[in-house]
Amino acid sequence: MNKAEEFIQLYKTLEDLLEAKYREEGRDVSSCVYQFLCDKESMPFRQKLDLCRQIRNLLSHSANVDGVAPVTPAEPLIKCLKDTIAYIQKPILASSRGTGIQRLLKATEKDRVVWLARKMEEKGYSHVPVLEKGKVIGVFSVSTFFSLAKDNMLSSITESTTIGEIINYIKIDNHMSERFVFAKKNDTVVQIRAAFSKRKAGEKRVAGVFVTDDGTENTELVSFVTPWDVME
Repeated sequence: MNKAEEFIQLYKTLEDLLEAKYREEGRDVSSCVYQFLCDKESMPFRQKLDLCRQIRNLLSHSANVDGVAPVTPAEPLIKCLKDTIAYIQKPILASSRGTGIQRLLKATEKDRVVWLARKMEEKGYSHVPVLEKGKVIGVFSVSTFFSLAKDNMLSSITESTTIGEIINYIKIDNHMSERFVFAKKNDTVVQIRAAFSKRKAGEKRVAGVFVTDDGTENTELVSFVTPWDVME
């Protein structure tokens, strides 16, 4: 098998995989490779893959020259097709990049505020999920102190003050300048990255993504993903 034949075979494999992917997602597309190129998911492969698409069209629609393909695909393009196929077959899951529940610094309503703040400073953490029976009920973060200060509540915090006593300040929807979203454990790194980058005018930035089985707060936390976990 020469390079041109290998290239065409790999491209056909990629087309079959993408057609199955978009069919499963309920999307009706005329050109699955072009659709993939338009998705943020293709970013790591986009430039070379678009060139592959053009070369494939040339190889498919142009007559051979004296029995020889008009162009010979370069090895980096063949590698691009192989890498894209491998990604589609087994995409990198966001949960593999985040901090798993076993290693995660987490808290409950019974934990003391001052103790948790010291622990965060010691480990260099800015956000700590607050859990109840494994489910996320809030986030204790650096911004919690700003919220407390705004309401003149800092002076009331003592060594014995518990998270439960300031629960309204750590609820997910009550953070002043940041927000948190949920994702399914099988969502890809690209999908999670999009959650951090999508931001409408006036909307709070996403500070973290909670990964659970069904992508909601109704099931136990699997991992916590920050922007640093999914950066290229």
